[in-house]
Amino acid sequence: MLIQLFKPHAGQKEIIKLLKKPEVRYVIVPAGRRFGKTELAINELTRQGLENDNKKLLYLTVTSDQRSTTFNDYLDKFGDAPFIKTVNRSELNITFENN
Repeated sequence: MLIQLFKPHAGQKEIIKLLKKPEVRYVIVPAGRRFGKTELAINELTRQGLENDNKKLLYLTVTSDQRSTTFNDYLDKFGDAPFIKTVNRSELNITFENN
């Protein structure tokens, strides 16, 4: 299956490099508005979810409004994708076909 993710800018590429290092477990991105943090997170969660079977991924937000917005942004982008197995809107959880 071929999924087209976004084209990151230079700042996002630096974060992606960190995320690919096995010794890095957490990344906090203190960037301003319009940096593309949400877009980066959506794409990285998708990439890591597809590349790793039975892996649990977590996206944290400061407010529940941000959580709902990001969840809806994710579904706008990938909601009809064949790799999505289930969507639980009440718990804001998405399960991929590879669990």
